[in-house]
This record gives sequence, C-alpha cells and structure tokens, in this order.
Amino acid sequence: MGFDCTCEALTTRLSELIGNKGPLWEIISQNIPTRVCQLNYSIADFECVDRWNWKKMDTPFESVHLTMATDAQMEK
Repeated sequence: MGFDCTCEALTTRLSELIGNKGPLWEIISQNIPTRVCQLNYSIADFECVDRWNWKKMDTPFESVHLTMATDAQMEK
C-alpha cells in the first residue's frame, strides 16, 4: 500500500482481507477514522456544558483531593 495510503484505501483493503460482515471487522473498524457510524444517536445522548453560565453557577460535582480518592481505593 505504501506511504501514500489513505484511510479510505486502508479501510477498503482491510475489508477485503478480513471480510466486512463478521464481529472481527466490527471491532477492528471501530478504530478507523473514516468509518461511517452505523448507530443513530440523538442529541439527548450527549452531555451539554453551558459555557455561558459556567462562572455564574456552582459546580455540580464534589472537589476531592487525588490522594484521598486513591487511598480510599487502596483500602478496599
């Protein structure tokens, strides 16, 4: 394939070698950047961060020191 190989050419070649119907192809092709996503997602599936009001509101999460969090995990 050489140094001039594009993502599309790589996807096509791998698809020919592996076959594009099996579970192995599904796992491998998830990491190919040009693959078209087969699932339909709605906007509700993603989190939204309101950057305009970020400084006006309290953060909705707890601030914990990293050593406290890792020490708690070590004790378990």
